[in-house]
Amino acid sequence: MVSSSTLFLCLSMALLSLPSPSFGDPQQNVTNKDIDIICSKTPDYDFCWRTIKSNPLATRGTLVSLAKTTIEAAIAEVNDTYKQLGPIITITSDQSIKQGYQLCLGHYIGAAASLKDALLLLNKSDFRTVRVLAASAGQEGILCEKELGIEPNKPSPIRVRNDNLSRYGSIIWAITNRLISASD
Repeated sequence: MVSSSTLFLCLSMALLSLPSPSFGDPQQNVTNKDIDIICSKTPDYDFCWRTIKSNPLATRGTLVSLAKTTIEAAIAEVNDTYKQLGPIITITSDQSIKQGYQLCLGHYIGAAASLKDALLLLNKSDFRTVRVLAASAGQEGILCEKELGIEPNKPSPIRVRNDNLSRYGSIIWAITNRLISASD
């Protein structure tokens, strides 16, 4: 006969080994509910939802593949913005603004490096470091806008891109939080 304490211990261990329904399993397919929960943890729900839903691969994969496709989209945005900064610097006559754009180039180089490192570490399941790198990349957009010193009512030509970089960082942060919760 099995004692009640042994039965309780076995049942507890079995329950603890199950994936947490509130956080999801990183190997299970992402659902609309997962996307809703992730996007609700970001400052811009609509941007998050559009970004994730616009990529069919992101919505048919796992949390890990969702993180991967979001990091790749952020890298593409960073690379595109970096390419746009060169011509903006060339045509800008105000030296202080020109210097701000040159500093922005450095911020976008930093963002690209952080995101590329995040992609490598995602493949190693180092979700905590990926989360930190995503936050770092997102901050680069905010810092770029500050470097420009342009009045808030007169946003820079790359203001939306700077904001998007920050938004991507928050999406990746939210996804990796779910990955960390699922893997703990």
